[in-house]
Amino acid sequence: MQALVIVLNQTEKLEKLLMNFAAKGITGGTLIDSKGMAKELYSKHKELPMFGTLSMLLNESRPLNKTIFLILDDEKVEVAKQVVRETLEDISKKGVGIMFTVPVTSVEGLNN
Repeated sequence: MQALVIVLNQTEKLEKLLMNFAAKGITGGTLIDSKGMAKELYSKHKELPMFGTLSMLLNESRPLNKTIFLILDDEKVEVAKQVVRETLEDISKKGVGIMFTVPVTSVEGLNN
């Protein structure tokens, strides 16, 4: 098993992403609101010169990201990653998001 973590900056694509997961039989994830570290630092220290240029990099109209956690059997991981790639078109572009996997050695309370 693996945990697939997706930090979605383009939150307007969240519903489409979740629907595409469901169409492939991928359900049962957890979503949380999240905020990038740079955005948090800037919001607390706008007056410091080093954070002035940071403001140009931040999208103030999008205050939160969505972080999605999925615990998947190994054979579903590539399916889920492909869904992310197809839905977000190019996750490698700046401002789209990131995804990564982490091996899961133990799970309790997961009802498939």
